[in-house]
Amino acid sequence: KVEIKPQPIAIPKPEYPSLARQAGIEGQTVVKALVETDGSIREVQILKSSGNQMLDEAALAAARKAKFTPAKQRDTFVRVWVSIPMRFKLIGG
Repeated sequence: KVEIKPQPIAIPKPEYPSLARQAGIEGQTVVKALVETDGSIREVQILKSSGNQMLDEAALAAARKAKFTPAKQRDTFVRVWVSIPMRFKLIGG
């Protein structure tokens, strides 16, 4: 546990893969991301798959570009894992 958890500054929306969009595929991927002491993302992993590889890869790509405030423990910035849900939902239809 950390005293101050990382807070999202910018989490880019994942790019909807065109093949998945055309096929009407929707879902949610939960990405586990390692927030560095400068707030950048060092490593990403799939915590919960959407069941579709295209959506999962798009979620990982977006999570890599996320930016957070760093976590703090005893006045020191520390690395910590966070979960980032990425939703793929088609509008209309």
